[in-house]
Amino acid sequence: MDSAYASAPGVDPRYQRALRLMQREGNEAAAYSLLRAAADDGDGMSIYAIATWLLHGTYVRRNLKEGNRLLRLAADENIASACSDLAVSYYRGWGIRQSYNEAARYYLRAFLLGDVAAAEWIEKLFYWEGTKIAPRTVAREFGRLQAARGL
Repeated sequence: MDSAYASAPGVDPRYQRALRLMQREGNEAAAYSLLRAAADDGDGMSIYAIATWLLHGTYVRRNLKEGNRLLRLAADENIASACSDLAVSYYRGWGIRQSYNEAARYYLRAFLLGDVAAAEWIEKLFYWEGTKIAPRTVAREFGRLQAARGL
């Protein structure tokens, strides 16, 4: 869970409490309960946290398919870390059908949302797999984000 995000304005207090429970007490059961409730109400960071728990088998049984489904939901809420993690899943084919187009799309979204480390992965992806990526995939992602910003 992202402690830098937890102090940002507008963060769901249940996410903040879950983070404190994990950091101070390691109380996974209570933290999961808070995260689940916030995720059920649509909190993007809580959805992302539950997704990572599912992907790694933390407290819950490992479930790549469900973890990736939740990553997609969090990515739709513009959570940069969720976009990066989903890009990795698509690139590697972890619990999801491998797609270099989708990997490029989500790495680009992560970068445009402020994840500067995603730039290195975009470069590597285009260098090694560039011929397998449709330029329209990248163009659509730029268009989506411009529309979301009202440009």
